[in-house]
Amino acid sequence: MIPIDERLRYVLSEEAAIEDFKGGSLLFLCQQQRLIEINASAGKVIRLMNGRRTLSRIISQVAADHDMGEDEVRNDIQELVAGLGEHGGIRPMVKFVENRRQIMYRSSKLLASPDVSLREEEDGALLFKAETNTLQIINHVGLEIWKFIRTHPRTKADIVVHLKNICEDVPVDRVANDVDEFVEVLYEKDFIRKVENENRS
Repeated sequence: MIPIDERLRYVLSEEAAIEDFKGGSLLFLCQQQRLIEINASAGKVIRLMNGRRTLSRIISQVAADHDMGEDEVRNDIQELVAGLGEHGGIRPMVKFVENRRQIMYRSSKLLASPDVSLREEEDGALLFKAETNTLQIINHVGLEIWKFIRTHPRTKADIVVHLKNICEDVPVDRVANDVDEFVEVLYEKDFIRKVENENRS
């Protein structure tokens, strides 16, 4: 897993609601009609994601609360953030570039638009942006890219490395070109946006 920048701050996504029960919690994702069961510790971490604390501060607080070293809790919290982000349960607090005509560089940080809903299908997924009534069908590889850029702003190079790590059947020499094409299509439809400054909201 490519680590998540611990300077980022996270909040529950607009479609998410959390309910606590004895011994754990349920996270309900309304648009997806999906329930995610989480344990009590994960529930406490999610409650710390209020948009004011960086991931680094959350790690420090959880470590102190459990009398553990930060390195002992870091991987678990990083995995929790990655997993919940992939499902759309949480989102990073970032500013998007408003001028969409600005050149996209290889170093540009990209993030899935938070107002795009996802519905997974057998052969990929459907992306839908209600504001523009725009639909996009993506295959399994596209779904992996979408999940990867839903949690954390990533560059095209990050996406290429991620695909090489998880997709054995993806031809290495074509990955970068395919990523460029995929990003261009989704960027034109405002499904993917450039991040202006990933450390502030």
